[in-house]
Amino acid sequence: LTEGDLLARAEKQGATIRERLDPLEDALGIVGEVRGLGPMVGIELVVDEQTKEPNKLATAAIVKYCHENGVLILKAGTYDNVVRLLAPLVITEDDLHEGLDVLIEAIELANKGALT
Repeated sequence: LTEGDLLARAEKQGATIRERLDPLEDALGIVGEVRGLGPMVGIELVVDEQTKEPNKLATAAIVKYCHENGVLILKAGTYDNVVRLLAPLVITEDDLHEGLDVLIEAIELANKGALT
């Protein structure tokens, strides 16, 4: 790949990730904010969407669930309540969507209180 190809890939990957994750901010109370630039995205998890109190326990449960289902993600942030994403730029679209499916499922389960 050339440098130009990597930049285009990063922009496309970032757009795909945001298309999938941005709607969670309005749909699920546990998601305080989805933020980032290009393919490096952070999902802030909160106890309450009004107070934005950090949800460290849900973040740890989501990371664990994803790991158990073949997706490696990191937690980050001052309060350990941010899921950080940065997939390899060479990941296939199918693999990216598969990983996002697992992550979204984990977030939805945590939102229902079904993950510990």
